[in-house]
Amino acid sequence: MTIPGTDRALSAPAPPHPAIAWAIVLATGIGLWPSPLPRTPWLAGVVVAGCAAIVVGATLVGLRLCHRSRSATRWSPLVAACTFLVIAATANMWWQNGIRGELGYAPVGIEWVALLVGPTAAVVAAIVWLPRLSALAVAGAVSVAAGLLTPVSGSASASTLSAPVSSARDANTLVQQWVDAGGRGDDAVLIAVPTGSGWIDAGAVTAIGERVGRMRTITPRYASSQSWRAFVTDRGAAGRASVAVVAAVTAALDSVPAQHRPRIILYGQSLGAIGAETARVWADDHRPGAVRATVLSGVPADTIATRAHGSPRMVVANATDPVTTWSPAAIWRAPSRPSETVTVGRPTRRVPWLPLVTFVQNSADLLGSLDGPAGVGHRYSGPDQAHGLPETDQTIGPRAASYAAPTR
Repeated sequence: MTIPGTDRALSAPAPPHPAIAWAIVLATGIGLWPSPLPRTPWLAGVVVAGCAAIVVGATLVGLRLCHRSRSATRWSPLVAACTFLVIAATANMWWQNGIRGELGYAPVGIEWVALLVGPTAAVVAAIVWLPRLSALAVAGAVSVAAGLLTPVSGSASASTLSAPVSSARDANTLVQQWVDAGGRGDDAVLIAVPTGSGWIDAGAVTAIGERVGRMRTITPRYASSQSWRAFVTDRGAAGRASVAVVAAVTAALDSVPAQHRPRIILYGQSLGAIGAETARVWADDHRPGAVRATVLSGVPADTIATRAHGSPRMVVANATDPVTTWSPAAIWRAPSRPSETVTVGRPTRRVPWLPLVTFVQNSADLLGSLDGPAGVGHRYSGPDQAHGLPETDQTIGPRAASYAAPTR
């Protein structure tokens, strides 16, 4: 019996080439390398099955290019590879239960092994014996996934002054609202740069306000899509909007006596942290002394300078946040964070870095980085983000601290 579009009879599949067995072993090692974050069984299964699809598929292509038969006479290499897969899945379950216990998650059971082994075996079988149908299935899955990746909306806290900022005129309008609300008489003004969807961590804003005194928040929105989309399409938008607002705020304070000026504090999380850092650097160059402190949380890896110059900044990173270590450069070198990074959140056991393997696992961790409680993955605790800031008028500096007004 055969099915149109397939190359072999389903009733009597031939043993695959021994290279397929080695491909399964390699894919298992990559897909089941330990991760510092807990995962759901389905995500873990997708990761190892995806690795198997890529490695086994590439092996079949290589065999064809080398004009080697895809068949063999013995099943023993495939049986050994599948045995290795089961053993590795069991060891991975032990690892997962270890970090779950450290973070307070419920343990996983035999379903973990089943969801790792079953889909992976099915994917390998489909690729080896039903290659054309497998290609159609992959194409359909990609199309469905693309349709599900719709933008999500976000909004800032009701206590903030927020508006879209795409030009200096927009920034001036937003800052004028702050002036009209009496912002120039506060102890501080927080310029909080949101994520791409416009979301601001209200816990962080509250914690910063408790430390610096009477404060209003200005939030320049620069996009209306998921942060990853804004990051890929126009990551500079966050910086342009932030710089425009900082320029407008400093201009609005030129007429205020130095001893009465509110301190300017910059804050950003994730993509917003890139915008806040861009504004800090601009202010140091054009308005030295204007920015009193900058807090950057969950900064994407390799997006800001590793060492800060000028005004102080505090870089906050959860110990298990994959966003702060994910970078294409992790394929060939160990990830690193800025020198001022303060590690917060719940720590777990450390995982050794391996070329390519760590990158794959880091990429998979991104998918579940927002699933845990505050302090785990890419979810931050408000007090953790303000922990490095001093209480009112201690180290941030007195209100009398001034900056150089522009030459007119």
